Amino acid sequence: MNDIAFWSKAARLARTIAFGILPLLIVLAVAGAPVAAASPHLGGLQSKPAITLDPSVNNAAVGSEFELVVRIDNVVRLLGAQYRITFDATQLQVMDADPATDGVQIGGAEIFDSPPFTAVNAADNGAGTIEYSVTWVKPTPDSRPPSGSGVLGRITLRVVGEGSSTVQFTDVDDWTEIYVEWPGGSPGKISATWAPATVHSVPGFQLFLPLVCKVW
Repeated sequence: MNDIAFWSKAARLARTIAFGILPLLIVLAVAGAPVAAASPHLGGLQSKPAITLDPSVNNAAVGSEFELVVRIDNVVRLLGAQYRITFDATQLQVMDADPATDGVQIGGAEIFDSPPFTAVNAADNGAGTIEYSVTWVKPTPDSRPPSGSGVLGRITLRVVGEGSSTVQFTDVDDWTEIYVEWPGGSPGKISATWAPATVHSVPGFQLFLPLVCKVW
């Protein structure tokens, strides 16, 4: 096996392990409460959260950059989130949000009022994927996880090719999911709506200055 293939498989294994421990990290965040296996009746406390890529439609010239914000709305007591996003790597590339760290990362979640734990933050510009996993860390015994609306990530994309493409969430191997704290304090996975974004890219524009020749 060559070095490239070895490290590629090692990276996939590390990401799989990291995503697999998200429920465990959430258990630790809420002081040992068991993760419930099925969604209970919430008594009207929470309807389905919505996760969107904002703006949902983007028009950009080749060579330009724009930001997609991963937003969550209508969430109650958010404990953690993990998602995989796919994009057309022939048209878009993720710009690194943290040059001091190896690899390519996106901007992290901002909804939490204390620093969360980030298990995975990796963009692959060859495969056209983004994988991100974050968990709320309880800062004090009386703290409660955030509710309402907020940012779950910021993605800066550079347009490298013409055409129309979709940036979307994918749920391969149940990687795209939301965890909340249910009434009574136990954590569990809850269903959510995941909305894509469309990118229309057009040729870039170049400015040609007139050449002035002076004849003596």
